Amino acid sequence: MLPRQSNKSRRLFAAANGFAFIELIIGIVVVGILVALALNSYGEVQAKSRDTRRQAAIDTIAAALEACYNGPCKHTYPSLLQLQDDSSGGWVQTNLTHFASSTLYDSKLNKIQGDAPDVNGEYQYQPLKANGQQCPIGMNQVCAGYILRAWQEQRPDSSYTKRSLNN
Repeated sequence: MLPRQSNKSRRLFAAANGFAFIELIIGIVVVGILVALALNSYGEVQAKSRDTRRQAAIDTIAAALEACYNGPCKHTYPSLLQLQDDSSGGWVQTNLTHFASSTLYDSKLNKIQGDAPDVNGEYQYQPLKANGQQCPIGMNQVCAGYILRAWQEQRPDSSYTKRSLNN
């Protein structure tokens, strides 16, 4: 038969074999804080990635507009209505060769617009006349320049802006 242990030795033995309740709570809190920090960092990385995609889309649109200006558009830029015409056989397919019209749509599938870019409409195209005034919306307008803008999540008060090379 084994000798009987005292109460003191039983408490020491129990403490050595397991965690106290407070230790478990502290461990859970520490893990929770680490998870919260990781999720926050992940969200920031995702926002930066979406901003980079928006900037790349604006750069792609600008390159296509410049190619059109020096080619089939005969030294003019499209009006907003023309740039929004991405239907089969429409202005975009006819004049912007090798251009994916899906680039004109933001992450929420909103088509490029004339209003200032924001969370609801991420891309803006503003065609300009030679005097810098906004070009009319109609189909057969002669526009001498443009401003392209993209809304950014990381800096919502500052849009990514690209201007035409010829105005």
